[in-house]
Amino acid sequence: MNQVTTHQVGPLNEQLEVFSECMGHKADHRYTIRGFDGQENPAIFGGESIDQIVLPFQWGPLEDGQPNGISIEVLLAVARDRLEQFQMSDMACEENEEAIGCIKAAMGALDRRHRDRVARGVLGKDKP
Repeated sequence: MNQVTTHQVGPLNEQLEVFSECMGHKADHRYTIRGFDGQENPAIFGGESIDQIVLPFQWGPLEDGQPNGISIEVLLAVARDRLEQFQMSDMACEENEEAIGCIKAAMGALDRRHRDRVARGVLGKDKP
């Protein structure tokens, strides 16, 4: 298990721990985020008690078109959506707008990578 620390800016993020697990492939496929107490968070429904989140990333090609995990693009879309909501509120600021632009650039790069892999016939294959 590897600890990820690139998020640790400010008191909130310094308390959150992120760990990745190598599952014997080219990149880690499982991330665990912990260090929070979700009992008082109204975004958690039904009296759930959550103190960690596990993020399983897609492993291998789609089998019968059914994903077995999430994608980097999904996480970027969530971050973008949340920042865009802040920008439509009294929390709008230049830094949020800059972050949205960076996320859009990252999403564009990943889309270009996907289209390139399709064009080369290597999408879903263990090839660069």
